[in-house]
Amino acid sequence: MSTDEQNEFLFKNWMNFNISNPFEPGSIFKPIVVAAALEEGIISLDDTYYCNGYRSIGGHRVACWIAAEGRTHGNQTLTEAMANSCNVAMMDIVEKMGREMFYHYRNDFGYGERTGIDLPNEHAVSDPWLMFSLDQLNPVELATSSFGQGFTATAIQSITSFAPLINGGYLMRPYIVSQILDRNGNVLKENSPTLIRRVISSETSDQMRIMLHSVVTPEGTGRRAMIDGHNIGGKTGTGQQIANQTYEDGVLTLTFFAYFPVENPRYLALAVIDNPQESTEGSISAAPMLREVLANIIEYRNIRPSDEYEEISANESGIPMPDFTEVPLIEATQALNRLGLDFVLRNDGDTVVRQFPAANEMVTPGSEVILFIRSSEEAELAVVPDVTGLSPEEAFTLIYASNLSATSVTRFNGHEISPEEDDDEPTGQTVHRQMPEPGQRVQLGTEVRLILSS
Repeated sequence: MSTDEQNEFLFKNWMNFNISNPFEPGSIFKPIVVAAALEEGIISLDDTYYCNGYRSIGGHRVACWIAAEGRTHGNQTLTEAMANSCNVAMMDIVEKMGREMFYHYRNDFGYGERTGIDLPNEHAVSDPWLMFSLDQLNPVELATSSFGQGFTATAIQSITSFAPLINGGYLMRPYIVSQILDRNGNVLKENSPTLIRRVISSETSDQMRIMLHSVVTPEGTGRRAMIDGHNIGGKTGTGQQIANQTYEDGVLTLTFFAYFPVENPRYLALAVIDNPQESTEGSISAAPMLREVLANIIEYRNIRPSDEYEEISANESGIPMPDFTEVPLIEATQALNRLGLDFVLRNDGDTVVRQFPAANEMVTPGSEVILFIRSSEEAELAVVPDVTGLSPEEAFTLIYASNLSATSVTRFNGHEISPEEDDDEPTGQTVHRQMPEPGQRVQLGTEVRLILSS
């Protein structure tokens, strides 16, 4: 065996399917379409949809999955359409959205980009063939994309993108290892929850969290994952596999998301069955496999049964999260205990410098709060990023990600105009100059002043 053959053999054997192998997400992508449309206000929970088994789009007949059984879903509410995993309803919704809005949210939820997980060989899955560009999203491509066909994702991308639907709207960076210690117990490397961006509001997330419970009910496609006494939400999916830029007949990937408890999700899992030998509704499904995993978690963690689901309402969004910034740790933990909130600590010290969820976010009793702490004798510093040449939106995103704040002024004919004076700010602006300068170490929250010019 040649060296090249040996390297190829080793590479294949060390490949991690979950971060390296792309597959069509299929119907597990549908909740993202619904969440985006709810967030933008172009649909509501009271909307109804009629499924006759197909839609005619651009001279093509695009079918719902149920048409293969000679049936239709008929009239259905939005929640019923989600429980039924109806393709026709998704096509109706994405037609209202249009390709620009769809493209924006597909990207915002993380499809087409690496998650940054601390494992090697993660694939971005952003090849033009594997991920439609905006110009490629013509009516047929837009319609099929609404139910997760025509593009691919890895398992880690899919589960990372699903999490904002139930966690308040936050796209987070996943990680495997919390800490790496040397033999003396010194921390060599540490991972902690990192916010990438917020993609939907807590209100929309609450609506999705409750809606997706309908999937794991006797009427839903995920009914085989039900566990008596526990409220579980989720989504089923079936995607065709692509090889050499063509679909392979009969080669499928079956998926199932599940999270629980619906009232206050603490666990989220994805089961994937790659290329099953059988794939009809009654034979092979990822739901029973994941049900066994959830049952083991419930037993191991001794999780009590859920409260009656009927008592849960999307309007009951909990209590506003207090602001613990610069509050002594002992005071913060006492307040959290009084509110019935769990907490974990990151770093060492006696003073809170950051928190997640952020202040004023709505939280429910039992939610977990992450407190980032430091010694009151030390000031935590941040490095000012270089944003010159970037658009204002890109600059603000990078600055906020560095735990700093920002303000901008527009340069016009050599004069600087404040945001209040600049009502008609021209497009195409970039950052010409910034203060403090890039690379300086400043206290968290320091304001970076941006001078914009066309």
